[in-house]
Amino acid sequence: MQPIVRASSNCYSFRQKPPFPECSSYAGWGASHFAELWYVFDHLDQDPWKWTEADRKLAGEMSSYWVNFARSGDPNRSGLPTWPAFTKAENKVQYLGEPISVGGVANVDSLKVFDAVYSAVGVKTFGAR
Repeated sequence: MQPIVRASSNCYSFRQKPPFPECSSYAGWGASHFAELWYVFDHLDQDPWKWTEADRKLAGEMSSYWVNFARSGDPNRSGLPTWPAFTKAENKVQYLGEPISVGGVANVDSLKVFDAVYSAVGVKTFGAR
């Protein structure tokens, strides 16, 4: 199962499998946490792997989300698929893969452990909206 990552009140699950070569130290990692960094910073060309047009499209969209979020606190803008906020009422997560889609969290109850941690350190709890 892909990890769910919290970015403010927006959550995502990275689903794209980068073309990690068999001879690389990343071989077999798939769509794991950390693998999204090539896409977030849109620096696919730093490694000469077999990037597809779908990889490039996703990298452009993901880097736009992150720039929008840094500018305004909201990843959304015209031309991008809408990224819904994660709320207690609606546990919507942005699935970052090609294509980008929205889905739920199969194990949302198990994430409540993070609520306790966030509360203990004075951070708003997961899905507090």
